[in-house]
Amino acid sequence: METARAIAAIARQEALYSLMFNSLSEGIVLVDANSNPVFANEFGRRIVRAFDPGDVARSMDDVARLLPGDIRTAYMRAMTEGIGSRGRGALQIDGAEVWLDYEFVPLDDPSMRLLVVATDVTADVRHEGEQLLHREQIERASRLAALGELVGGVAHELNNPLTAILGFTEILAMNDAGGPAAEDLGIIQKEALRARDIVRDLLFIAQPGATERALVSLTGVVDHIGRLRRAGCLRAGITFESTVTGECFAWGNEHQLTQVLLNLVTNAEQALTDQPQKEIRISAESDGTTTTLVVADTGVGMDAATRDRAFEPFFTTKQGQGTGLGLSLSYSIVRAHQGDLRVESAIGGGSRFTVTLPARAPEGSSVSEPPEGAPGDSVRVLVVDDEPSLRKVCRRLLTSMGHECETAETSAAAIALAEAGDFDVVLCDYRLANETANDVIEGFLRVAPQLVARMVITTGATTDAGVVELTERYGLRLIAKPYGAADLATLIQRTV
Repeated sequence: METARAIAAIARQEALYSLMFNSLSEGIVLVDANSNPVFANEFGRRIVRAFDPGDVARSMDDVARLLPGDIRTAYMRAMTEGIGSRGRGALQIDGAEVWLDYEFVPLDDPSMRLLVVATDVTADVRHEGEQLLHREQIERASRLAALGELVGGVAHELNNPLTAILGFTEILAMNDAGGPAAEDLGIIQKEALRARDIVRDLLFIAQPGATERALVSLTGVVDHIGRLRRAGCLRAGITFESTVTGECFAWGNEHQLTQVLLNLVTNAEQALTDQPQKEIRISAESDGTTTTLVVADTGVGMDAATRDRAFEPFFTTKQGQGTGLGLSLSYSIVRAHQGDLRVESAIGGGSRFTVTLPARAPEGSSVSEPPEGAPGDSVRVLVVDDEPSLRKVCRRLLTSMGHECETAETSAAAIALAEAGDFDVVLCDYRLANETANDVIEGFLRVAPQLVARMVITTGATTDAGVVELTERYGLRLIAKPYGAADLATLIQRTV
């Protein structure tokens, strides 16, 4: 009855009518003019009103002023043209939005001008909204999955040539650092690294994988982004503010969470181009269970259609500025952290991105610490890969670091080398021409079982079911393609 009481209160306040609610049957209510209000309707119908013909002009003006657009139009047509109608609309009552199904029925009775029957359907509208949101989330997830599968397949095919390009460029750069081609090699190396990062982002979007995690101080992450972006924001006339309330920790991978925040801040900077008011505000707080990180801007904002596609790979409204992967990668990272990333935005009203993350480690979780290495010692490495260019570039890179390197194209060749001599590290591609790393391990178990624990699997699909099963069964390390000299050096340090 709240809606009926509120409308009746408006009527009394405006001194329009005295109302009486007469319950005739379930869902049908009449209002008789010139009587005192009695709220007798107990069947869920709301807002019924009749108007005294002797006061029509005043009634139309006053009542129309109180009604929202669609309802006002229907009301005026009923009062002035005698045309009835029904529909659904919303009223603001006591600061809350109340939805109603209404019907205007013009009457010929000289004592009653108009009958209004309305039903409070706020609960139904909210339920429908939740269902619509759920369907949109499912559709968005489906689109992301389809796009992820497509870009993931393309990215996998790029891994081997990119690894070779990156490796040989690094070799040439080390050998010809002072030569005439140094600048050109530097550009090639930079672009190869950029392509490698894009491929890795694509693969993460396609299938986010598990990463080493720990309690990450968001104060440190926010401060780091502030040091990176504050000066650039000041040059662009952007006010950059950050506030971290209390001790804020999140359970996750520090590098990936830093990347999420950097992506959101960069997106905000781009949204502020040509805006009269330029502000970026970062805030973080935690209740001990959930940590919330917010990046808000006063930028151009997004319409509903853009908001719905904001986290799709390659979708961008800023042509020529980036790849369209920043927000989709951030979404994938946050979801892989058992968190959530939401956006609120309106045209001309800026955007507000909210990240929620677990504030503490799941029960029973642990973080593996990298073993102590001895980077100065020479080690013997066996590289097993069916790509000639990768075998060659690995040999060149490893020998340039002072290590010994043998290569094998097949499991049979790898097993023969293992039988002939020992190795400190075995770098083995998961998917060989007609076999997998499983075949290499089976051979090692027969002739040199100690090498199994020293294996590192290389792959462009770190979340592939076969890769996950193999590495978990034997406790093996992974290195994602494409990789370069720094990746190999770190790998050897952690493995030996």
